[in-house]
Amino acid sequence: MAARPAGSLNPHLHRVDRLRIALAIALVSVLVSPLSPLSSLLAPSAAADDTINTDNTEDTDNTDNTCRAKPIVVKIHADWCATCKRLDAIWTQLDTDMGDQVQVVTLDVSDRVAFQESQATAKELGLEDFFQEYRSKTGTIAVLDCNSREPVAVMNGELDLGKYREAIAEASRSS
Repeated sequence: MAARPAGSLNPHLHRVDRLRIALAIALVSVLVSPLSPLSSLLAPSAAADDTINTDNTEDTDNTDNTCRAKPIVVKIHADWCATCKRLDAIWTQLDTDMGDQVQVVTLDVSDRVAFQESQATAKELGLEDFFQEYRSKTGTIAVLDCNSREPVAVMNGELDLGKYREAIAEASRSS
């Protein structure tokens, strides 16, 4: 048997090593993905971006400008989400029928770029806490109180338009 040159690996071991490396990379990618619930634990620098603005005048002005006593209806959407696709007709109907009574917001988490844009939108509208909690729950439509930004109703995959209308009516009374 001929001796292998120094530094060369057994081809079989080399394949196993490549597989281990590929699996390790895939695992790390999943864990640090912004869609992963563990990402905030593994990437403390991301938590720094989620700091709360303590300048009350800016927050108050933003709330007054975006609220206008209208409840906020938020959809957590992803292009690859089957539930989201089933909800498209409901979402369109809500926007058509009640768009003048509510503020309609879609937070898209389909990919990293859409996620980052949605994160910025959520921050702009004062919905950071909601987005942080529900970002991985695609197919969710929530009705939020305009002033408190707290959910009045959170529904996942609900196809009954009447339930959304009831939640919007309830949120309108509290706004």
